Amino acid sequence: MRLIVSLFVSLLFFTPLSSEPTARPVSPVDSTGTITGTVVDANGGVPLAGANVSIDSLQIGDATGPQGRFRLTNVPAGTHEVSVAFVGYSDAQKTVSVEAGTTARVSFALSPTPQQTEDLMVEQAPAVRRQAPAARSGGKVRRRTRPSQRNTEDYAPIESNDFRAVSDHPLSTFSIDVDGASYTNTRRFIR
Repeated sequence: MRLIVSLFVSLLFFTPLSSEPTARPVSPVDSTGTITGTVVDANGGVPLAGANVSIDSLQIGDATGPQGRFRLTNVPAGTHEVSVAFVGYSDAQKTVSVEAGTTARVSFALSPTPQQTEDLMVEQAPAVRRQAPAARSGGKVRRRTRPSQRNTEDYAPIESNDFRAVSDHPLSTFSIDVDGASYTNTRRFIR
């Protein structure tokens, strides 16, 4: 019974007395939308993969995928200038209106621009040969000597114990020696 009474009292304290709905704060997600679309070649309609799509004023951007599609998310509601740039094609801009919680769609068809190249002239010229002097006089030659590289690491001799059968010589501890080399090297380093 106490549980029911305490539940009833807690409901009275936490239930609003007015019947008006409380104002809910607007989150950034509620006030943004999405812009999606495609970028294609104006002549053949071929999708352009790797084109840069951006809203420069907001520093939001994306690159088109293999199918020429792009997606700009978290774009604030309002009107924005969307720009597209791709190497070898003219840049394009479109004004897009974005409403909160919706997706605006826009497509771009870019026209190829002719690439200006500079003329390159190749001429033949005789090769210049430079020769270094073969001999030089006026200096002394000294023989360099190197100190001998000696191995100063010396191990103390170790005498291994004879094999003793466990049945003849029991020990109070249990051990297994799979590889005697590890133990022997450790003993040498410790000394």
